[in-house]
Amino acid sequence: MLLNALPQGFALVDHKGIIVACNDAWTRGGGLLGSDTREKVGAGSNCLLACMRASETLEWARHALTGIRGVLDGSRGQFEAEYPSLQPEGPKWFQLRVTAYRGAQICAVVSVSDVTEQKMSALLIRGHNRVLAKLARDKPLEEILADLARVIEDCEPEWECSILLLDEDGKHLRHVATPGLPQKNFDALDEVAIGPDGGFCETAVSTGRRLVVSDIASNPLWAEYRDLARRSGLRACWAQPIFSRRGRVLGTFAIYSRRPGGPTHRQVDLVKDAGHLATVTIEHSRSRVALRDLSTRILTSHEEERRRIARDLHDDISQRLALQAVELEKLGSDLRPSHKEVRPRILKILAGTKELLSDIGRLSHQLHPSNLRHLGLVGAVRGLCREMGQQHEIDVQFRHNGVPRSIPDQTSLCLYRVVQESLRNVVKHSGARTAEVELSAGTEGIHLYIADSGIGFDTETLPRSRGLGLVSVRERVRLEGGEVSFKSEAGRGTRVVVRIPLQMGEGGDGARGESSNHDRMGPVTEKYRHDISELSRIEK
Repeated sequence: MLLNALPQGFALVDHKGIIVACNDAWTRGGGLLGSDTREKVGAGSNCLLACMRASETLEWARHALTGIRGVLDGSRGQFEAEYPSLQPEGPKWFQLRVTAYRGAQICAVVSVSDVTEQKMSALLIRGHNRVLAKLARDKPLEEILADLARVIEDCEPEWECSILLLDEDGKHLRHVATPGLPQKNFDALDEVAIGPDGGFCETAVSTGRRLVVSDIASNPLWAEYRDLARRSGLRACWAQPIFSRRGRVLGTFAIYSRRPGGPTHRQVDLVKDAGHLATVTIEHSRSRVALRDLSTRILTSHEEERRRIARDLHDDISQRLALQAVELEKLGSDLRPSHKEVRPRILKILAGTKELLSDIGRLSHQLHPSNLRHLGLVGAVRGLCREMGQQHEIDVQFRHNGVPRSIPDQTSLCLYRVVQESLRNVVKHSGARTAEVELSAGTEGIHLYIADSGIGFDTETLPRSRGLGLVSVRERVRLEGGEVSFKSEAGRGTRVVVRIPLQMGEGGDGARGESSNHDRMGPVTEKYRHDISELSRIEK
């Protein structure tokens, strides 16, 4: 029979659904239903009746029954479907194709092809892309690793996957991702010490080698926790260590199965590939945490230095200059009439001293905005906008809407610095004579909007001096767990949109929102509604 030379399973079916003939590949694969049932659908069997019986437990069989009927009764020319099947070597995916054939006896040609490799590749690509997308968005390590564990479970439906990482002391493993298993069932395992006398994961990590337990019920490594495995319905398990790029053990995958046995070569390769992605994820996350800690220390150090300089300017330099101004005034009033030509010069020096004293006061305030504590965020930003407008002769419009009076100090300082840096850019680079600033609060946190109608800039060719300011803004907002967006085009101005999460009411009784200076959402908010939506889309 020519069909026996084909790797796919083929069957010829009459109008009643009875298989007239089938090739060897069809028979070897268990026929239409694979190994999911005890029924072998071979020559002489009725595939409609077989699907009907299987549909009681298999969802895909109900779908296949409808499709095959449609081809046999002539209502459709072809039917295709993919379905999973449990095989002795593990789960597989097959593609069912039913094609109408109008012959004397034959009504349709049914083919079954093994598409496991293609299906697994597609699942892996989608899953890995999902993990990489979360990694790019700096999602928490636990969330990313849980997604990676789900990728493995999607490829192997009979498995339950968890991921454990070494503690900082390097002596204990902790479950950080157990998407398909109750975390509370495994809390006790987190206390087991690393070493050959520990559990199966601890043993795998201590040796740096894959460890397979094909039967939990009889394995001594599970002696103490055998009841836990039994209650969870786990029959077999294996551990695949996760290594850093330098070869140091970071943790391990723990794979559990509900039937005894070990992994196939394909399954081992699946988890090893996932291990490479886990390495990138773990090392990237830890580098990000270290960088964040460094950024926090740098910004904290900068603020402390600003505070020290501001205090020195206010308490020392300003006081000394004030004394000099008093002395100059006294000198001017004590001059003899014969020295009247000197008086204008003294008054000029006195005026310059007072101007210098005012500039030092302004600089001290810019270095450390003490009015944040006294006036709150809204009052401090209002004052900043007024000061910048008067000093540089630009019209800065400020609006606020429902901003809580009590906001964490670091969040207030972050938003104040963003406004300060943005208005500096307006003055130094945009050439605009007007700017808009709005603070508003909602269920998603505090929003800050800053806009100008200046010359704008090309973000791709941003000068380094200006880029560093935007980097500082980005880093400050990120450290507060927020999002920032810069929108600018040459000749069309610049918009800065910031959102920082905030528990409304976290400041206690004094946290009620300050009354708005508008009866409705301000025009700036309306203008940037699209930018708010864009921030939400990026975060999700």
